[in-house]
Amino acid sequence: MTFKVVICDDDKESIQSTVRLLEQYGMQNDIDFSIKQYTSAESLLNNYLTPGMFHIAFFDVEMPNINGLQLAKDIKHNTDKDLQIIFLSNYPKYMQDCFPIHPVNYLTKPLTIESLSKVMTQLIQELTDATDKKLMIQCTDCTEIISIDDIMYINKIPGKKNTITFYLKDRTIDSHGVIRDIEKELKDIHFFSPYRGILINLNCVHYFNDNSVVLLDGTKLPVSRRKLPEFHKLITRHAISLNNN
Repeated sequence: MTFKVVICDDDKESIQSTVRLLEQYGMQNDIDFSIKQYTSAESLLNNYLTPGMFHIAFFDVEMPNINGLQLAKDIKHNTDKDLQIIFLSNYPKYMQDCFPIHPVNYLTKPLTIESLSKVMTQLIQELTDATDKKLMIQCTDCTEIISIDDIMYINKIPGKKNTITFYLKDRTIDSHGVIRDIEKELKDIHFFSPYRGILINLNCVHYFNDNSVVLLDGTKLPVSRRKLPEFHKLITRHAISLNNN
């Protein structure tokens, strides 16, 4: 899973310091981050259009015009109530003002790898353990956020470049995208590609044989001979894991 991070700070050197520490933390803990940077609250608000664009935010408290506290309130109330916010400041005196926004934490600049690691380790674990994981997909005229547990399987549409279909438990959604990118995003969750252009939810598998897998709704999908040994091991481990929970 790649964690999407946004940093908003009017001090470019401070942004670069935060980026370096995040990259260091990611390398030390085998965690991937996708990081966006903004130097003003206005520019972030103009680009923060839908919920789920980011998992984690680092907001500088002392910014001109719209400060970090106002920025957090705006996003929480109007755009993304689930955004996990970490405030950054040169002055501990603002800490109490942050409490009503319920941030993840308040870190004093300059950041250190020790202070960052302590906060990030717990936060990453909470995000990873979240039971109702979401996926943001680009449709024809909108961006839709769906629950990963509602996906039965995903299929590349033959003859249509960069077009895939999400087969949910109650409907289907055509989306613009590349199935390989979706596979990367879901690689640490219970999904597997048994055949080129197909991605299945292991929770929805009813049974399988040497050349096909049947889902709970009766859908029959192919399994390549090359993928069969890996699929067999994965589905066995997954079944044991479910029984132990």
